[in-house]
Amino acid sequence: MPCSKSSCTTICATGCAMAGWSSTRTGAAECAAAAPPTSSGRSSSCATTSSATSRRRSVALARTLELRVGAAGDALDRFEAAWNRVAEGRRLAPLRVLTLQDLPLLLRTLTPARWALMQALRSSSPTSIYELAKRLHRDYKNVHTDVSRLIELGLIDRQAGEVAVAWDVVRAELRF
Repeated sequence: MPCSKSSCTTICATGCAMAGWSSTRTGAAECAAAAPPTSSGRSSSCATTSSATSRRRSVALARTLELRVGAAGDALDRFEAAWNRVAEGRRLAPLRVLTLQDLPLLLRTLTPARWALMQALRSSSPTSIYELAKRLHRDYKNVHTDVSRLIELGLIDRQAGEVAVAWDVVRAELRF
């Protein structure tokens, strides 16, 4: 996805500012091209912060995503705090946060149809998009569009042609 969305602000771990939303589970060519390689995992073009740098390590942990409504500056503050803890040699507790700029954006992103899609995926094993569309009694194209958006956000995973929910818990927090 190009980094030209004006509806929210994005910060990638390398410090380049772009527009978009965030996900620690997807990479972005824009950030990869803009910054030199680092020893950490692929960065994304999003305002998500995560102290877990290894997918193997995160599998053993409870998979909880914090979904927040707030300014991108909050994501920068979390990133800066994590950076300082690492610089001081302290251990980081895993933190996975998806920050969206405002409530209308959250409601456009997590529509009732997308929420039902995630619930259907959670109640079954990984499945194909075609099978998911049949189970939900929805048009394949619409389900594919929703799945693609949820993958971009890091809310679901796609592996070997099948999709599955990426989190055990999605916790939402709204701030004024």
